[in-house]
Formats: sequence, C-alpha cells, structure tokens
Amino acid sequence: MLETFSRYEVAERLALRPSFLQTLLMLVQRRMYETALQPHLTTRNVFPEPERVIIASWVRMEPSKRRRLIVVTSRAYYILKEPLGQRCSACDAHLFCPTGPVPVQRLNFRDVQAITIGHGCGQRVRILWSRHRVTLEKPAKSVQFSVLNLGVADKIAHAIHDLNPVTRPPPLEPDIQTLRVVREKLLEPNTEEVRLYLQLEKLEMGSGRVVPRTGVLTTLSLYLFIEDPSYFLVEPHITAAEKRSGRRDGMKLLQEDTKFRWRELLEVDFLAGDQSVMAIRFTNGATQLRFGDDFALSIFKRELRRVLPTGIDHWRRAFGYNVEG
Repeated sequence: MLETFSRYEVAERLALRPSFLQTLLMLVQRRMYETALQPHLTTRNVFPEPERVIIASWVRMEPSKRRRLIVVTSRAYYILKEPLGQRCSACDAHLFCPTGPVPVQRLNFRDVQAITIGHGCGQRVRILWSRHRVTLEKPAKSVQFSVLNLGVADKIAHAIHDLNPVTRPPPLEPDIQTLRVVREKLLEPNTEEVRLYLQLEKLEMGSGRVVPRTGVLTTLSLYLFIEDPSYFLVEPHITAAEKRSGRRDGMKLLQEDTKFRWRELLEVDFLAGDQSVMAIRFTNGATQLRFGDDFALSIFKRELRRVLPTGIDHWRRAFGYNVEG
C-alpha cells in the first residue's frame, strides 16, 4: 500500500482516492481474519480433523438476509453465525473478543449437486446440495448468499467446485434467467444493451437511509431495482400462456425503483471519503450510490464512460480539480 500511495501521490502527482486505500486495507483485514480463523476454530474443536482455511467471508444469506460466515477449508465448507451478546468494540475482528463465530452447519464438497454464480459481477451464488439421491420427493437443499464486495462470492463458489473430490464434479452453471428478467424491464428492449448488472446501495437523500438496490447500466439508461432474491433463477413468465400457468414468476425478482436517461445527465461527483460513493445528477432528479468497494466503483465509472458518446461534461472529484471525460 505504501508503494502504491507513493507512486500515485508523490511520483506521478495524482490524487489517490481514500476509498481505494480503504479497499486495500479491507483486503488486508480480511486476510488477517482468515489467518486467525484457522487456529481459533481448531482450538474450539470446530474442525473434526486437521483442516486449512482456504477462504472465509461474512455474507448475506438469502432470502433471510441473515449475516453468516462462510468458511471454505481443505476438507469441507462451513456456515457460522455471530455469537450472542455484544461484540467488543475496542479490539480488531480477528482477535475474536470476547468470543468468535458459532458453527451452524458443516457441508461436504461431494454433496454439491449444482453451483450457480449470479449474472453480472459474481456477487451472488446458489449451491444445491444433498446427502442422498435427488428425486421429486427429496429435492436438493440450497444455500444462497450474496456479497457486495467484488471477487468474494464467486471465489467461494470456485473454491467449493475445485475442492470437490468426485471424478466429475457438477459444473458451474450460468445464470440465464436474470438477464431475461432485466430485458423485459427495459424501456426500449430492442435498442438498449445491458452493460452492467451490479448490487449496490442507495443513499436516500431525504431520510439518510441506506437501502439495498441493484443497478443496471444500459447504453441508454440507468435503472435501480429492488430485488427479491427468493425469485433468483426462477424462470420468468414472458408469454400469456406462461402467466396463466400459476407457477412462480421469475419476473418478481426485480421491481423498478427509479430510472434515468443518460442524455439527461448533468454531473457526476466522486465523493472524497473512505467509502466508495458516487453522486449522479440528472435534469429530472439525482441519486447517490454506495458500492461494495472501490473496484465496483471503478467498473461502474468505466462502463459509464463507454456509454456516453460525447463524454461527461463534469467528472468532478471532491479533490479540488476536474478530470475531463
């Protein structure tokens, strides 16, 4: 981090976003947590046999929205929860003060039936597993979760897939339903091209609340949707016959919150701070978006530059100077 800071701030005389440094610090803290987790769980006899922690991350389980810790080891993958009582606010998370996460479930790699990584930047994963032969009477159970930070949920999915000991493990299946739902929600589905599907947070300027949203960036518009994760991978009803079938409709995955046209864009502000926040102002309104990390903000900014044919009039960071579009 010191080398990166020195190169940008001193050698190249460029302003380095505080949110970028915060993302680097977050990656270091996550690795420290993973390193401390292995001896901690071993000491508490959570592991039935010697195991090595491959990756661990706190996730949001769906559709319950509960916060859980997913730990992938060399032998299995675990689901843990936060301990009862108040956590110490003075100590770092990797010190597990006064106590560490509590185990909920241990799952075997060989029981995995299917793994699906959600459409977009890989922020959502669904794992189907079963300890018996899957039938209509005994369907597979599911573990579904999402993470706003990039490179976490999909890394967990790949680790579980790669560590499966069976000769032919189930493949990583693509999410083909979400894009179908998105296309049906577009104003001009025949001319709009979806460039980015990203889970983020919306800062409501009136109340100050932070609410989860899904941002869809197309060649013509910016859409913000309210998601219902219980309809993830449910086939959407497109035709009239499908809508009369009485089955669950995957179109309920997304409910439109707001939308803006890029031709009405006035200004984009990158707010200086340790959080990855962007303020966008249009002629008919404004919105503030908070991303899981600075990498997600950079991807959004890159795609935004690409969809604007004449560039952005004001790429104004709160550092005292403008960057031309």
